[in-house]
Amino acid sequence: MSQPHAGYTSVGVSTPAGNGVSLSGDRPGRGARTMDRTSPFVSSLLVTAFVASLVVLVGSMLFFSAAVLPVVFINMGPTDGGAVAQLVFPYYYGVCLAASLVLLLVTFAQARTAGGRWRVAAGVAGAVFVIQAYAALVLYPEIVALRSTPADRSPRFTVLHERSVRLNGVALLGGIALVLGSGALLVRR
Repeated sequence: MSQPHAGYTSVGVSTPAGNGVSLSGDRPGRGARTMDRTSPFVSSLLVTAFVASLVVLVGSMLFFSAAVLPVVFINMGPTDGGAVAQLVFPYYYGVCLAASLVLLLVTFAQARTAGGRWRVAAGVAGAVFVIQAYAALVLYPEIVALRSTPADRSPRFTVLHERSVRLNGVALLGGIALVLGSGALLVRR
């Protein structure tokens, strides 16, 4: 088997007929199939985008949930704290939605070329993106509409708020799972 180009994975596979099939990236037009057609530059960009989007997503979620909201509600109470949170939430959801979209696109691209663990990561990233999209585009507008009515602590508001908190927790756990699994994803074999 000839030497593969830099950045490509070379694997020899025997077929049931006994003839070897090259999965190297040296001659994709002549019967060889490539496992990883990503150039080193593009691969570096994808890894950078993966790490950056994961840092922004998990960092934003942790900072907002564990630092900003508790300080606001402890010091301002539920009514004024809710008004401040309502001002900040559009930015929070925008950042989290954008970061989870980049994360999904990168993990999907990596799953197409590298397969394996990246497919699992793409599934987790997809779930995180769907949760963020639902929270930002469905839950949050409905919560804002209920908050602007005189009875902002209606049972419906409470149900939606609790759903939002739970979904945020699930999305955060998904992001943390990706952080913990990133070593296995990013190691070169």
